[in-house]
Amino acid sequence: VLGLDSQADAIAARARTLGEQIRQISKAKLDLAGEAIRDTVQPLPEWNSIRDRVCFIIAGDVTYGMAHDVPRPEISTGRMVRGSDLDIVVIAEDDVPKEALKVMDEAILRKKHYLLVHPNYQEEIDYLVKDVAKVHLQLEFDTFQHMIASKILDEGELLFGSGSLFRKVKAMVDETGVQGKIAALERQAAESRKDAEASLLDADALQGDPAFLNLF
Repeated sequence: VLGLDSQADAIAARARTLGEQIRQISKAKLDLAGEAIRDTVQPLPEWNSIRDRVCFIIAGDVTYGMAHDVPRPEISTGRMVRGSDLDIVVIAEDDVPKEALKVMDEAILRKKHYLLVHPNYQEEIDYLVKDVAKVHLQLEFDTFQHMIASKILDEGELLFGSGSLFRKVKAMVDETGVQGKIAALERQAAESRKDAEASLLDADALQGDPAFLNLF
């Protein structure tokens, strides 16, 4: 929210209003995600036998309370969706039958399509199904993809399913020091950003240096 010094009160009021709207949008998307998952998996015949060994974790904008509803095209179909997607990670114990996971995956995929195309929703679910062995591998934090997966597990919140499995995953995240590794990357990024800002404020850098243009 930008304005003049003389508009300070109006700026503050607008910021408060915008902040409250963002909180309401985040809560509505969180509620929708929970409802969608419950309605999808609870009727499955396989659910009762695996319910204590599967958890659904939500991550992304919603967990930070910063979701938005500005229309944007969904990448794979080009359909317009209402702002932030619903990032959901499904984690199963290693002994959960693959066939049960396949049935659940297919049901979630159908729900994803329904929410995407229905005019009353136009919401995007972005989800992955993985087992605990895959979580162990990703928490090694040794590739960019594993770093992203680890960050999602660190920030994620329990949406539905087994609380004990969710706590087990969070304990794994803590034991592997993911938070410290992410903090170190954030410090590195902050230093790089300071250097970039200094370059952008340097008039001499405007003389056509390709490295300068890369900052954009």
